Amino acid sequence: RPDRAIRDAHLLERHFQRLCGAMGACERVHKTPIPTAFTRHSSRFLTVWCNAMPLVLWPIVGNCTPLAAVFVSWAMLGTEDIGV
Repeated sequence: RPDRAIRDAHLLERHFQRLCGAMGACERVHKTPIPTAFTRHSSRFLTVWCNAMPLVLWPIVGNCTPLAAVFVSWAMLGTEDIGV
């Protein structure tokens, strides 16, 4: 069935073209610089959140609050550092 093979090849080519277009759009989004105000705001918010976290953790964790707060802060600040 040569007609079906040709039709499948055209369909595959269309899907490939759409995939390439989507990848190009993703690359443009990835290369767009993040405004400085956004990075400052997220850093300040995360700092306030990490400093307030021990107050919330104390009733739940008790004496292990400093250890838990350091671990969660390390994870959150590391994620923020990777993202920015």
